[in-house]
Amino acid sequence: MSGHLRNIKLRVITPDVFSDPDTDGVCQLYYDEDRNYMLDVGGFPVVNLFSIITPNMYLLFKAKKEYMLIKGIHGGLVELFPDQN
Repeated sequence: MSGHLRNIKLRVITPDVFSDPDTDGVCQLYYDEDRNYMLDVGGFPVVNLFSIITPNMYLLFKAKKEYMLIKGIHGGLVELFPDQN
């Protein structure tokens, strides 16, 4: 770890943090094509995407550019929404 990070507490955000209670625990992620990253239901960038889905799932989603409902790494359902622009 870098010297400047030693005194900072880091925590891993788990997929349930991104779940909206109105979606029955399904993790919803939205792709922003202009910035090339995923957003959570609150509109915040997802920085640990590969703890939710695999890189292969992400590449398939980017190639298809359409809605996908997949099983995430931890067994929960993940909805991936393409850019609406």
